[in-house]
Amino acid sequence: MILSLLFCQIVLASRKRWEDTLQRETEEQEAALAMRRKDLNALEESIRYLRDPIDMESDFSTLQIRHSHLLALRREKENERAVKKRAILQEMNEALRLCAEHRQFQSAKLNELNEDLSAKLNRRSDPGSIYLSTEQERVLQSSEV
Repeated sequence: MILSLLFCQIVLASRKRWEDTLQRETEEQEAALAMRRKDLNALEESIRYLRDPIDMESDFSTLQIRHSHLLALRREKENERAVKKRAILQEMNEALRLCAEHRQFQSAKLNELNEDLSAKLNRRSDPGSIYLSTEQERVLQSSEV
């Protein structure tokens, strides 16, 4: 009896292993079959597409229209960038011009101050002279002419 019970347990364990193996292999085969069906459907679609030139022409014309649209969009963006670049360059040139004018103004003011200081120092060394600023001297000289 023990032998038959042991034999039954071995048979049941063996049966369980075979059922698990069968289940796993069945699932693998079904997955492989599904992949093959998918590939077959893709091939059939390609064949249908190649047999129907009207679909190819319509797809081609759709792609041409899209290509033309994208080219026009690209040109538009390039033009926008060129306009923006010109505006930025003009602003930069204006800023540089203003900087140069300011530098000239500063230089002229510094020269004027230097002349005033030199004149002031020269006049102070001569006790009998009257001090006039450079601007006052210019006004005086222009009225004498």
